[in-house]
Amino acid sequence: MQGSRRMRLDLRGFQKSKKAGLLLIVLVIAGALTTALLLGQEQKIANYYMSVDEYVISSSTMLEKIISSSTKPVAVMFESPTCPTCKQMHPHWAVLERQSSTLPVQFYHIVFSPATEEAFRRYRVTDTPTFIVFVGGQPVARHVGAFGGDNITSTMLNWALFSAGLGVVADPQKLAEEGLRIFNNRCSSCHGEIGGLDEESLRAWLDSRRGEPDLLAKRLAEALEKNMTLRELYGSYGAISDAVKTMRKYIPDLTSYEIDRLSYLLDYASAILEGK
Repeated sequence: MQGSRRMRLDLRGFQKSKKAGLLLIVLVIAGALTTALLLGQEQKIANYYMSVDEYVISSSTMLEKIISSSTKPVAVMFESPTCPTCKQMHPHWAVLERQSSTLPVQFYHIVFSPATEEAFRRYRVTDTPTFIVFVGGQPVARHVGAFGGDNITSTMLNWALFSAGLGVVADPQKLAEEGLRIFNNRCSSCHGEIGGLDEESLRAWLDSRRGEPDLLAKRLAEALEKNMTLRELYGSYGAISDAVKTMRKYIPDLTSYEIDRLSYLLDYASAILEGK
């Protein structure tokens, strides 16, 4: 019929629509698989932390309660669920957590979340993992990043005990020598080179720094004049570490590991000079 309307099939448009539909289906499936993968990963993370739930601090309020009421120093690992270094360090820290009842320091960990965010801000934790030792409710020492050594758990324990003033490291001479090597390689351009760890070499270095704008040498000399160790002068090992951290103004890439060793070197040197 001439007056009738005819509908022309747009086969090309139909093929385009068909392809678009198939593409949409593929995208939906890919999205579903990605979501399932992410959920599985999150579940693994959740299961991991739930396995050590007895030692996890779940809120900022809980942290304050623990550190203020504990009769022992408290060592806390601040971590985040997606931090790869945290996952490497946590199993070693967890060993100490499980042994806390037999140790002079209580070990815990706290994971970044909305419930713990305030604690991270309060103690200026911007990188994970960060390890902080609290004595009498106050932070006295911190370590940022991974621990090294042949026995990481032992290194962690020695650091916590030493920071809390409860013990000495397993090999103080070795740590001091390592600190001396770092000092002479990284800091001697500003602070001069220390010839050795014997009393004569240390006194020679102090004498060479007289009249120089060297705050570390001045503080060490001040401690010597007052018949005190550097730790006694600063009040804690953590305060020595904080002083050493100021060297980052001149050596921006100074690592936390190097700061730990340099802090130990200075504390060790002051003890040698005092004959302690």
